[in-house]
Amino acid sequence: MFRLFLISLLVYSSAAFSADKYVCTVDKKTICSDGVCKSMALEPDDYRIVDVRARTYQMGSDIVDLNGIRQSGIFNYFLIGASSFMKVVTTDIEDYRDTRGSFVEVRDTFLSIITSYGVCKF
Repeated sequence: MFRLFLISLLVYSSAAFSADKYVCTVDKKTICSDGVCKSMALEPDDYRIVDVRARTYQMGSDIVDLNGIRQSGIFNYFLIGASSFMKVVTTDIEDYRDTRGSFVEVRDTFLSIITSYGVCKF
């Protein structure tokens, strides 16, 4: 009976399949505007922290509320503001180019787009 309860708890608990906090380092950034993309210098505080329980997104010293959290296959999507998001690989898949924790972040800033790449620990 206890075994059945434990299995049910794992199957129906969303916490069993997601992390509470993602701590991410940025390895590369680009900015694209008017059809031209350029590399950007990394800042000393270029990190991201996603707190799923508090539903917050931290970029350096700035903390904002998450607008949503979505899951699709091996990816978690964190929606930030009206038009920005972070996409994180949650599982290693054989022969897939990205590994667990790899992320891309896309931020829309007026008529430019800043794209950041890196790795999250969770």
